[in-house]
Amino acid sequence: MPSARHRARTATPLQYGDPERTPFVRFDPVPIFPENDILRCAEQILAAHDGGGADPFPTFIKRGPLGGQYGILPESTWFALIASSFEYARRAEGALPTWSDYCWRALEIMVRKPPDQAWTTLRELLLGRLDELSGWTHSVRRQIAEHNQIFRGEDGHYYFRDRDGILLQVIGGNARPADEERLYFITDQLVRSYGFLRQFLELFSLFAIADDFSANPTSYHKFVKAMLPQLPHHGLHLRWEFLHFDYSRTFIWRPASNLCDPSWLAGDILGRITDTLSLDFWQKPRGPEASEEWLNDGRKFQYDFVLETDLRLGADESAYIVFEDRVFRWINGTPERKSVISMSVEGMDTSSEEGARLNRLLSAITWQEPVPLRVIFSVGGGRSPYPKTYAGRTMAGLRIEPFYLQCSLREQLSEDAWFALALFREGLNAGGGSYGYLCFWKILDLVFPRKTEKKLWLMNVATKRSSEQQRIAELLNSHADLEGYLREERLNALKHVGRARPGADRKSAPLNPDKPEDSLSMIKDVRLMEDFAREAIRHLLGKNETSATHGQRPK
Repeated sequence: MPSARHRARTATPLQYGDPERTPFVRFDPVPIFPENDILRCAEQILAAHDGGGADPFPTFIKRGPLGGQYGILPESTWFALIASSFEYARRAEGALPTWSDYCWRALEIMVRKPPDQAWTTLRELLLGRLDELSGWTHSVRRQIAEHNQIFRGEDGHYYFRDRDGILLQVIGGNARPADEERLYFITDQLVRSYGFLRQFLELFSLFAIADDFSANPTSYHKFVKAMLPQLPHHGLHLRWEFLHFDYSRTFIWRPASNLCDPSWLAGDILGRITDTLSLDFWQKPRGPEASEEWLNDGRKFQYDFVLETDLRLGADESAYIVFEDRVFRWINGTPERKSVISMSVEGMDTSSEEGARLNRLLSAITWQEPVPLRVIFSVGGGRSPYPKTYAGRTMAGLRIEPFYLQCSLREQLSEDAWFALALFREGLNAGGGSYGYLCFWKILDLVFPRKTEKKLWLMNVATKRSSEQQRIAELLNSHADLEGYLREERLNALKHVGRARPGADRKSAPLNPDKPEDSLSMIKDVRLMEDFAREAIRHLLGKNETSATHGQRPK
């Protein structure tokens, strides 16, 4: 049996390096604290390159046993990391042969002192070659933008002319004039981790951190480290980690020097690009202005509700909906932000009836166009042509015309009908899960409270009108009582988790979402119940219409 001394000598070290002598850490596969000597390593690489070595990195990058595995040794950390910053250039040598040359020129600048003067020189190099270093010169987006010849009109909208010279307006999408598209493209290359321009900033910040740590070691914390990527790695992305016992956490911290922050460096370049612009490119994305009529309706305050939905009302940026003698303003979502609906109110201490009115409107819209639609959050304040809040989103997927929606909103509904529409919206918002099934079943209970009535309606009406005929045929082949299956094998299985419900003689088979067969059958049955719930609501609304024609207008 090996001695304790032998085990101690051969055990895998818990870490490499001294965390008190460096602001950096690398996990590969154990914590590695590389020496704070990136400047010395870069000078060695430059000297080898100046001596005629086209690719000197293999000479310096050594591999060996590392924490029980095989990887890049700690003393080769900076050589391998600088090499990874060249990887973008190597992979594009055929199309962009000058990128590697710019990498060497930039590295020569980064090793200069002091860092603030080095940054000024590097910034001028990047600004002078923005189109090429960002990739815009060879970008497909540039070719498309120049081919489309889109321009911004005096009204702020985008236009282009077709082959016959007819002027057309661009509606939706991401099409922009070439100069605006260029700014968007360069911005992405600066702020996104995948951008080639960003690689210069990430690498320079490492030199700035190393220099700042050498001058001000006491301003750094023992367990707050700049985490380096595992090596080999294509591309750099700097982030600060809070190391505590056996786990790490992303930590919002940076040294006092702005030069140590690649995001600040990106802002410094973007600021110099936009300082010379005569047009505010960001004016349009701030949001559409409200109509004067809506702003001056006599109410001093408004609530803006951010919506989770793929619904879009009309082709314009805003649509106005009249509902229960109140005008609501719907602001369509864009690729950058979610939809917003605005409601004017008398005061910020608005009654619950105001919120109920909004919910009824959303339920009515969902009933007319069965698309999930829910409120995420809201912000209130004084009347304003712009919403009080926004939230990021993806592109809206379904567009309808407000005119047709407006016609259905004039219907007078009973409390039961509004309750049914609210349940239908909740079921859609649940996204086809178990809660959605419960909501749709509640609608059937609301419209057909007696089991016998519900059973007859399902077999004689719902099954014949449903669009889910394939699923209905599957169920009727194995279950003579469709209502009993939907109630016992689905509803009670969801409510009682495989236990016998009170008053029942047998247990329902449990539904396990992790079982593919249970998950698939549940998806089919939720879709079927949504179809039945829709037919039940139509039946309920038919009752309302009948009562209205007999002079019994529902309250």
